[in-house]
Amino acid sequence: MSERALLDVTKVPFVFNKEQSIQAQGNTMGFILQLLARKDIPDKTWQIMKTCFSHIGISEDSFFLKISRDISNHIDKHTEVLYEGKKIVFSGCKNYYHNYRHMQEVVLNAMFLLSINEAYKEIDFSVEDKAFLLFSALIHDIGHDGTGNVEKGEYIPYRLEKISVDIVTPIIKRHMGLEAEEFIKKVRAIVYATDIQTASDFLKDILLYQRGILKSPPVFTEVTEVFNPLLSNKNLAEIAAMLCDADIAFSIAYNFACTWEASVNLSKEITGSDELALNNLNTFNDKMADIKSLAGEKLRPNFEVVKDSSKKMLKIKNLGSLIDG
Repeated sequence: MSERALLDVTKVPFVFNKEQSIQAQGNTMGFILQLLARKDIPDKTWQIMKTCFSHIGISEDSFFLKISRDISNHIDKHTEVLYEGKKIVFSGCKNYYHNYRHMQEVVLNAMFLLSINEAYKEIDFSVEDKAFLLFSALIHDIGHDGTGNVEKGEYIPYRLEKISVDIVTPIIKRHMGLEAEEFIKKVRAIVYATDIQTASDFLKDILLYQRGILKSPPVFTEVTEVFNPLLSNKNLAEIAAMLCDADIAFSIAYNFACTWEASVNLSKEITGSDELALNNLNTFNDKMADIKSLAGEKLRPNFEVVKDSSKKMLKIKNLGSLIDG
């Protein structure tokens, strides 16, 4: 099966059309992702990655392509790896939300955001910049265990993000040799930025400094020094912001149907039940869905509609409970 038979990234919404409303293209994007999630196709992750890499102009002999193929194969085959004495599955296939479908969605969300950026000509990303985004999207939740960054009651910054980067590190080193170290530093900075609780405010300060709004750079600490590559490379900082937005785009920025589906799956993963889906959704909207990238900001009208719909649904549910009582 050809990549085009699975997915065509040469058309809207992957090629963003400024003449069409953002709501319409967001709805199209959400619809595509919902359909794609239901297609049980061998090597789907690799087909998506190869198609996206081809679209941004990656050469056939690029190490990005070789490493991504290796990792995609592990995801599609649900490969297990031993990590700190525990068995971890590359694909997170036992998770309701943080699984291979989510990884595929985030890669495609990243393509959508790159397309928006291209349409508005805001940042001149190189092919390598775009490849860093797509690769980081692919690996950002590899080995996710279905929990958060709290272990035995203690919050551990970047716990899950560290697992993801650590698991793919041997693969990167096998393909890149001595060049791997600098590559891994950049990938780690981008992926660690998705730990909202630890990284969100610091990443915003880096972005404000890079955009010339803050006059002084943020002060690094032992916890935030991992983001040094983002301060020395403006485009890399914007890529990290786009990954954060791509990570939550399906949940907040397309339409209520996508958001509801994501909320139900997230609730099942966290609690084993979808009973608190609406409550979790509203908490997510209020506290976590902080759009960071310039491209992601274009999706704000969709986010506001989704947010309003979810709050109305919660009120209706609460009112129904009162009436039933």
